[in-house]
Amino acid sequence: MRLRFRIVKDSISNPLDWIYRHGTPGLQRAVFGSVAVLGKAYYYVPGSHGRRTARDICRVAGRTDPRQVFSGMMDGLSFALSTFGRILHDKTGAVADLLSLDEHAVATFAEVQKTYGACIVVLPHCAASLVSAPGLRRNFNMLLLVRESSSETRGRYQEEYFGHFGTDLLFVRRTAPATVARTILGALKDGKFVLALTDRVAYFKGQDTDEKYDTVRVKIFGQDVMLGAWPARFSLKRQVPIVPGYIRLENGRIIGSVAEPYIAKDLISGTQEWVRYFEQSIRQYPADWPFMLDKRWSKIIAAAAAAAHR
Repeated sequence: MRLRFRIVKDSISNPLDWIYRHGTPGLQRAVFGSVAVLGKAYYYVPGSHGRRTARDICRVAGRTDPRQVFSGMMDGLSFALSTFGRILHDKTGAVADLLSLDEHAVATFAEVQKTYGACIVVLPHCAASLVSAPGLRRNFNMLLLVRESSSETRGRYQEEYFGHFGTDLLFVRRTAPATVARTILGALKDGKFVLALTDRVAYFKGQDTDEKYDTVRVKIFGQDVMLGAWPARFSLKRQVPIVPGYIRLENGRIIGSVAEPYIAKDLISGTQEWVRYFEQSIRQYPADWPFMLDKRWSKIIAAAAAAAHR
């Protein structure tokens, strides 16, 4: 049984907004606690897509705890939903307080800012990736790239909620590609950190590059896939580093980690480098990456799990 997450997200947008605006703290705790409980129950539904994908990622990562991984994903999603409610009520500062960068991340960002002034920070769709933005904003001036929903209602909510982050925003779906490129280049020139979630995947169909969708062939979990080349492209053009990061939850706090920064030498190797860090982090902290439930990622992970047991 596969949940159609786009339909789920579209259908709950209005009720969630009402709860954020009008629900008492007690009601909100009950609702978001129920989200976690119901999500965890889905693991036991016959033919559960969630259970199958959690088992597959554990096979790939050499783990034996799929139920705990899936449970952690549901807790993370519940945390993210409740945190957006706090942001709406002008408690961005309280949300920013939840973020802790590890020592390596603090030192890395300081050195990048001193040496280059700007960089491109790439993150996967971790449960707390977006709600880490207010905390990251305290450390550097930032342009956040948002791939807004194709749903008009959800897109309107995203614009309002993300507007509380305190960062510059660029909604890339509604903006012409040439304008997106000029805005990114301008932000890097002005010494801003450009941050985006970059793990939106496409299937590999035999070509190393796809100019139409600006993707290149890379390998993750032993599988060939297509992922966005734009971070490497702008790193090359501006000679600024890419900083791959990962956001995880730990005892109610948001923890940010990063890899070593690098300037891309070409599109494919420049993309493979941040993909390698994503894979390493996902293997270590799979419960923080609910995007594995995306239909494309789940198929890729299933193929990787099958290959691992041949």
